[in-house]
Amino acid sequence: MGDFSEFRRHWRPLLGAFIGMGSALSLNSYILSIFAPYLMKSFGWSLSQWSQLGMVQMLIMFCLPIAGWLTDKFGVRPVAAVGALSFPVFLVAITYAQSTGAYLAIYIAQTVICSTTTSTVYSRVVAASYTAQRGLALGISGSSPPRYSATPFRST
Repeated sequence: MGDFSEFRRHWRPLLGAFIGMGSALSLNSYILSIFAPYLMKSFGWSLSQWSQLGMVQMLIMFCLPIAGWLTDKFGVRPVAAVGALSFPVFLVAITYAQSTGAYLAIYIAQTVICSTTTSTVYSRVVAASYTAQRGLALGISGSSPPRYSATPFRST
């Protein structure tokens, strides 16, 4: 299979990228699907109104290049720290949203700011640490974020 000495030497950046990619913005759709029935009931949203909020996720197309540029300019640690520290704050803020406008504003801010916790940022650490086993290392770190499940939730 090959020489795994790179993994012995650089396991910490790989583990950090694995945990970082799997524990922030990539969790958003799963976490918000748990909140969805309660938010829909609280705000009086229909299922079609809730599904329209998915359009906010289109922002990521514009945010990822900016996150990459910020990573080039300031480095991985400070850029990733912004998203990693703000993600739980946004989740708490969502629970206190009193209107659909407030929820939408929080969700947009979360998508924009927490784009710094995606593979765009974290894979740079892995790519810089590995040469001979770079593909395998990127594959391991890229397997961390949950993948979308097509199973719909039930509204209550």
